[in-house]
Amino acid sequence: MPWVTPRDAVVEGAREQAGTIALTADAELATREEQISGAERVEPAALQAEFGGSAKAVRAGWRYSRLPATVAVGVERKTPRLRISSETSVMIEKDALVLRTVAAVTVDEIGANTLRFHRPTDLEILTVTGSSVRDWRALGEVLEVNLVRRTLGTVAFQVEAAAA
Repeated sequence: MPWVTPRDAVVEGAREQAGTIALTADAELATREEQISGAERVEPAALQAEFGGSAKAVRAGWRYSRLPATVAVGVERKTPRLRISSETSVMIEKDALVLRTVAAVTVDEIGANTLRFHRPTDLEILTVTGSSVRDWRALGEVLEVNLVRRTLGTVAFQVEAAAA
C-alpha cells in the first residue's frame, strides 16, 4: 500500500511553496522509500522536536523548497519473528505412540496473538496447555495456538499428541 504526497497541494496564487514531511507509523508497519523527487532527506531526530506532539517517533523526513515534490513510501504490515526451542519425549504404549513436547517460543519484532505450527496429520493433538494459552485447534496440517494476550517475548506451553 503506497503512500504518495499530493503533487498539487499548491496554495492558489502562491509564487513559492516549501515544506517539511515527517513520517510516523505504527510499530506493526514497515516503511520504505519508493520514489523521492524534488525533496531532500532529513534526519528523523532533527524533526522529532518539530513534530514532537506525536506519540510516535519520526521514522523519516524530507524537506522540499518548491513543487512539484514527490515522496512515495511503501507500507506493509510486519510479521512477528519467531524462534522456538523444544524438547520432545516419546512414550510407547500398548495401543499408541504418545509424544509430549515442551516448547518455548520467543516472539520478536512485533507481538503475536496466534502461533501456527505445521504438524503431521497422522498425529492427533490431545492437549495444548500453558499459562499463556487461551485455546487451540488442529486444522489439517496446522496446529493453531491462540494466546491469552498479544505477546512479545517468550511463551511456554506443552503439546501432547498421539499416533495410533
